[in-house]
Formats: sequence, C-alpha cells, structure tokens
Amino acid sequence: MECRKEPRLKANQPVIVSSFGLMPMPPVSGRTLDVSGSGLRLRLPNPIPCGSPVKVEAEHMVLLGEVSRCQFEGGCYIVSLMIPQSGPISRTAS
Repeated sequence: MECRKEPRLKANQPVIVSSFGLMPMPPVSGRTLDVSGSGLRLRLPNPIPCGSPVKVEAEHMVLLGEVSRCQFEGGCYIVSLMIPQSGPISRTAS
C-alpha cells in the first residue's frame, strides 16, 4: 500500500553530489532514480550520513537538500533527500 504524500516521477539523470556538513566529502557522480515535490532519490557509489546537507548539480539546475535515508542496495547506495519547498536554483545565465 502506497503511503506517500506526493507522487514520484521516475528519473534517470546524471548528477554530481557534494556533502558540506560536519563531515564534508568530495563530489561524487550518481544518477537520479525518482523525484517528487519535496524529495529526490539517488543512486550513489558512496554512502552519505543521514542529516548531511548536500548540493545536487544536474545539467540545468542545482538543488540543496538533506539526506533522510541511505541504504546499501544492489552494489550501490540509495540515498533519499528532503528538498525544501523553495525550488531549484537555475544554472542558466540571465
């Protein structure tokens, strides 16, 4: 039974993820799995601790969020992010 508040849309886009919290880590490449109005799920090669603030960069946008879940699955880490409602930051020049 689905208990989510918002629908999730499948996504498969390359991203670069940087963690800048108490334990900053170098940027890593990953892929989006799905996206909703308030969250994002990623496939990454490395774990990121829950509660870590992160920056997700894609081709035309930058998102800031916080890791809410990180699980090892199928040889990689599935990382769920909470994204604030302020929306993405566009990468296009004005």
